[in-house]
Amino acid sequence: MMALVFFSFASLAGTMSSQESKAVEAFSGGKHFELALSLERLGLKQLATVEYLEAAKSKEERDAKDSTSCKDVSLSGLFNLADRSDDHTVLDYLIGGGHALPCSKTDALFFRRGEYELQHRQYQKAIDHFGEISKDSPRFFKARYLLSIALLSLGKEKEAINELDDLVYKKRWARENDYGRNVAMAGLARIHYKKEDWAKALEYYKKIPKDSELWHQVLTEMNWTNFRMGNFREVLGGLAGLHSPLYQDHFLAESVLLRSFVYLSICHLDEMSKTLDLYDKQYLSLNAKLLHILAAPGRYSDLNQAAEQSAIPLPLVRSLFADVEFKRAHRHVESVRAELKIFSKLSKEFKNSQLGHQGLTFLQNRLNEAVKIAGQKVQAHLIERQKELTRLNRQYEFARYELASATEREIKAPKPLAASPNPVTKEVGRSDFLARGLVLYPFDGEYWLDEPGNYRFIGQSRCSLK
Repeated sequence: MMALVFFSFASLAGTMSSQESKAVEAFSGGKHFELALSLERLGLKQLATVEYLEAAKSKEERDAKDSTSCKDVSLSGLFNLADRSDDHTVLDYLIGGGHALPCSKTDALFFRRGEYELQHRQYQKAIDHFGEISKDSPRFFKARYLLSIALLSLGKEKEAINELDDLVYKKRWARENDYGRNVAMAGLARIHYKKEDWAKALEYYKKIPKDSELWHQVLTEMNWTNFRMGNFREVLGGLAGLHSPLYQDHFLAESVLLRSFVYLSICHLDEMSKTLDLYDKQYLSLNAKLLHILAAPGRYSDLNQAAEQSAIPLPLVRSLFADVEFKRAHRHVESVRAELKIFSKLSKEFKNSQLGHQGLTFLQNRLNEAVKIAGQKVQAHLIERQKELTRLNRQYEFARYELASATEREIKAPKPLAASPNPVTKEVGRSDFLARGLVLYPFDGEYWLDEPGNYRFIGQSRCSLK
């Protein structure tokens, strides 16, 4: 943005700014490194990336007089540019392509190497590089969290727990809704869930506040934890919140089926039927639309455009924009578009130069390629969602079968219902609620929204006595 302010008045006059003149001069002289610096200062990062690479390959500039070879200087400039832009295409090219990395060992370099190695399942190398990052680095917290993931991937659960406990301790004075603190809490909960220590997992999940960015995912995972513990009332309470209008446009197919199986477990067959009808309405039709989208002829750019304009069902759009691979590809598309806007504001003289013509062609080609890659990510995500729906639809059919069987058994051989020792009425006192482990006030019905904002299910099981 500063570069734009620097040459804005010259652009209005149609003449080149000093920075533009330096770029054209370096281009004419074949001075790739100087050209890269000028392009970066103009905000043309995509173009600068190419020139940094050319500088690294150029024998003339590799033999520069300073003590550090120009190859190292060029690669350092390229690495720093890619790191600031979070350009994983260039970072992966540098780290994974066998290229000589910059000589200076910085926290940024350690972090990016560890990130690359974790992605490519080189867990011990990732642990070593994440461990090199200094404690006062702004990347320290994230590096230690990723280190815990690498440890967990190697089966070192105890060490991973210690790392996350240490991160939570370091955040002890942070605000309650601190993102890093809550990520570490969720990590601890997931490890204990994997160990089948349901009570411990639930303890950590409950420490994450409801206004956290993670709450939607945490609530889903907490419901599964309660289900594994047999806390059906808690599951139904959590699902009542998850299936509220606030989340009606989210992809929650699995949780809807979970709710139906909980109703089956407590013999609320009428509620189970309603829940399966909801799945039928929302997700069977969604699956049909998804199959139609995937079968329709078109280009990858069409898929990307459909995602950006929400031309596909909103639950799939929300799911897509939570996909790490797509988000990365989408950021790259937006980055190239932003650079084209910057280019359009340069002076006419610069745009009419040979460098300007070549630069514009390059950026347009780069945008087309970026859009294509983003479209491929959209297609891959939709295919995964379709496979998931196919699997869940089989569970849906099984649930329908179980509902029909249970209904038939109830009709053919009715049995006396279990008596409720404390029927839910206005006359029930506070002590009855306390006896059930819930601090609630008297109410009518089976659901209750308590003061902290939790949905509660207090109804009795309708299953017959044995």
